[in-house]
Amino acid sequence: MVSFSLFVLGAGGGPLETDISAYLFKPYASGWEEGIFALDAGSGVGTLVQLLSQNNELLKYFAMDSNIDPKVAAYHLVSFIHTYLITHSHFDHISGMVLSGGTLPTVQRKRIVGIESVLRNLELVFSGQLWPKLANRQTEDQKYTYMLTSIPQGPYERLCNNVSVRALPISHGVDADGVGSYESTAFFVRNDRTCREFLFFGDVEPDSLSANPRTKAVWKLAAPMIPHRLTVIFLECSWSLGRPDGQLYGHLSPIHVVEELEVLANEVISLRSSTSNKGEGDVHRKGSLSGVSLYIIHCKEDPCGGSASSIITQQVRCLVAERDLGLEVIEVKQGMCIDIL
Repeated sequence: MVSFSLFVLGAGGGPLETDISAYLFKPYASGWEEGIFALDAGSGVGTLVQLLSQNNELLKYFAMDSNIDPKVAAYHLVSFIHTYLITHSHFDHISGMVLSGGTLPTVQRKRIVGIESVLRNLELVFSGQLWPKLANRQTEDQKYTYMLTSIPQGPYERLCNNVSVRALPISHGVDADGVGSYESTAFFVRNDRTCREFLFFGDVEPDSLSANPRTKAVWKLAAPMIPHRLTVIFLECSWSLGRPDGQLYGHLSPIHVVEELEVLANEVISLRSSTSNKGEGDVHRKGSLSGVSLYIIHCKEDPCGGSASSIITQQVRCLVAERDLGLEVIEVKQGMCIDIL
């Protein structure tokens, strides 16, 4: 049974502003017009107009009239968004949402949902200095303003349309003072009807390099759900192999992706050994993540040409195969329509 429909509005990590982190999804059983969730919002309505203009089949995917003007269709789709889940407040993850604030038609007041540190940063964006005051925490306000909604770290939070979300902070390099860590978020997104979920990471630095390693806590929560409840993970890999650790800037490269996956695999193995009659030494890593699909996102394009996402995904795929982890590695491209079981 399919649990979610997800559309990739933007998959890249820059510098192309027309293809940066933005994903639209809904429960599979409901229509797009019944309400859309956005996961990050880098690319926005202009990008959506381009994609609808280039591929008429997308209008059918969104159950819209194939003769409708792409600009009108894009405006309608954006009006259906009721909730933005924002992993962190860097502009390649929020610019589309910011630019469309207060200017486009809306069916209902839209919420921006995030952990507290993310909302505090967004309040700076919508301070009236960087951008007009089009977002606040008031429960009652004009429909064109965003409502900032803090999500607690830890428990699942029921949103709407039978979707619940669990948010965990992760590290994305050092903060502006160079002392603490800049917070990003990993979201567990659950369909409450099917009890299936997927895991979506914002930008994340390797635990092995972080002054405040937090990713292992995410893997510990994911491990008991693999592979029956959780089979899809979206994980960034911004740089290709060979990039020095000192130039990752709070991101992953293929070798660090696989190291993180090995941490997850070890958590899965530990759980399986504790619930079987075998000792831990008898449960092997080989194929321990079988049944999981890893979607590689946020690849930073090479200005000199070539497809960074294809190269990076293939590098991750080879390393995963070398270590017999068993999971499928998929390159995410802008315009993809993904069914999540």
